[in-house]
Amino acid sequence: MNGLFVHILPAEQLPEAAAEHIANVLERGIYERDSCSIAFSGGGTPNPMFEALAQRPVDWPSVELFQADERLVPAGHPDHNFTALDSHLISKVPLSPDRVHPMETEASDPAAAAARYERTLARRAPHGLGMVHLGLGDDGHTASWPPGDTTVLDSPKLVEVVGPYRDYLRMTLTPRAIRNTGSILWMVAGSGKAPALKQLVDADPRIPAWHARVEGSTILADEAAGRLLQ
Repeated sequence: MNGLFVHILPAEQLPEAAAEHIANVLERGIYERDSCSIAFSGGGTPNPMFEALAQRPVDWPSVELFQADERLVPAGHPDHNFTALDSHLISKVPLSPDRVHPMETEASDPAAAAARYERTLARRAPHGLGMVHLGLGDDGHTASWPPGDTTVLDSPKLVEVVGPYRDYLRMTLTPRAIRNTGSILWMVAGSGKAPALKQLVDADPRIPAWHARVEGSTILADEAAGRLLQ
């Protein structure tokens, strides 16, 4: 569908389908290059997928794990993405601690923390990430790219601090980082996302997510989110 592989599924099948897709990409990357890097987005939608992914027979010690975005809140805060990622996935699989790269959320200088994360990304994934998992907001945002924020959309950096957006400062990978990725999976759920998903599929440049739209990417959406697609 306009250069994207779009699959509309019943809501109850979405987490397992996303987990299977991610596991397959990781295993292929490990087979071809001995390791594979992935960046996960936050929000509530992926938590069941994380649980399903933890049950997959992935060679986890060969996986390099990053975050696509993070709210600058303390660890343990209900809106802290890494806390959910750790609870639902990291703590359940044998990832090597030195291959897990959380974004710093309590640094006194967020811009300096973003620069450190960029250096880590460039060092541990020098040829770009093997895979990025993305969500989609009802306003068309992805990662943490606020609508109208050209600073992050046009940034030459790999990591930026943006906001406040929806109450929080955020750290996020930039379009430059995400577009230089071997595989992108969008996971979209809920009827409120339907207009934004149609804009994404139709390549509407007015939404931030357009800047992460790479041909050959896969979109897995539930029936509610996909109700406007034909």
